[in-house]
Amino acid sequence: MNNVNKKIHNILDCFDTYLENSPFKYGSTTRHAIMGPIPKVLQRAFSGRWGVEDLAGYAYRIHEMSNKNTQIVSEEARKNLEKGIESVLELYDILPQQMIQKTKERVEYSLFYRRRKQQSLYFEQIRKDFAAFLEEKYPNIEDLQIAWEQQSIKDYNIYPSKKNKAYEDNPMRKKDIDLFWSNYRLVDEVNIEEMEEITVEEREDRS
Repeated sequence: MNNVNKKIHNILDCFDTYLENSPFKYGSTTRHAIMGPIPKVLQRAFSGRWGVEDLAGYAYRIHEMSNKNTQIVSEEARKNLEKGIESVLELYDILPQQMIQKTKERVEYSLFYRRRKQQSLYFEQIRKDFAAFLEEKYPNIEDLQIAWEQQSIKDYNIYPSKKNKAYEDNPMRKKDIDLFWSNYRLVDEVNIEEMEEITVEEREDRS
């Protein structure tokens, strides 16, 4: 059992690193957007009928067919994808038949949680960075209220969403958010916007 757990952790580490360095890094909240080809790779790997190159090629094909994920897979991502697949096939060889389905589900849910946790941390960092941006520009919260003509603002804890009515209807708010994104160090704004539309839009509307 210890050997099985060790292999599962190795699989999770490899696939997590692969996704962190792949076009699926900032996917939306759907399982496919977050985990990319991994669920289907696991399904085929645990069938015992696919090899490493077959599965890696299958994963690459999913990249190509996804219009929103045209980014080339990095060498680090490719290596971890292959290592993860190799570990899954090794695990399949030592598992009793009755444990295969539950083990596959265990890997999927654990990986999904890791990716969602990473996304939460990522969005929290964006919120903190925008708060710092606002505080530097508007040292007093009253200055922000006046600039945005929004007296309901109580602090700088605002997410820079472009996917709500407040952004469209408030010219100064829109200007500040656009300025923040134009200088932000991360380059994945398109995917970020697609995800945050679901995860933070309602909270942002209340700001």
